[in-house]
Amino acid sequence: MFQKLCNLNPFKNRKRTVVIVFMGLMMAIEIIFERLISISTDTMRFSVTFLPRSISGTLFGLPAGLISILADLLGGFIVYGFSINILITLAAGLRGAGYGILLYSKRTPLRIIIAAVFDQFFCGFVVTTQALIWGYGYPQSWAFYLSRLPQCAILCGVEIVVLIALMKPYEYFKKQFDLLSGKE
Repeated sequence: MFQKLCNLNPFKNRKRTVVIVFMGLMMAIEIIFERLISISTDTMRFSVTFLPRSISGTLFGLPAGLISILADLLGGFIVYGFSINILITLAAGLRGAGYGILLYSKRTPLRIIIAAVFDQFFCGFVVTTQALIWGYGYPQSWAFYLSRLPQCAILCGVEIVVLIALMKPYEYFKKQFDLLSGKE
């Protein structure tokens, strides 16, 4: 009764705190995977950034896009001194949102394949390639697009294999997160 009157319940904000902590953790892991643990050239980057993005999509749904946008902006600030390309940041947000839309409610092999194809071929191949052309002066030619195609195809295959292999652990992790954050 006293806690109710004084509003001193220590567990009242537990749900919000758990969600914010996990969002920050996913953002930090995404920055580390994208900026520090990757193989990068001027026009290509091979990384496993899809792992924290897919986990964020599984846990949070559509807000995973916001997590990816914030991670891209913060990572750009930390590594490059805030040199951002808004289209590349948009592509990161679309990637996170795509995972959130496709993997939040149900994770099936078909949804995983669609998410990986959307991630690599729309966001990576179309949007990011266009961002490199507009933002950094790369030539707008079919040769440039074709030079990025093998990277997208390889990463798409890797994403599909890894995410299908992680379907069961993701289900368990989602259930534990829902219990911890008070959703069930």
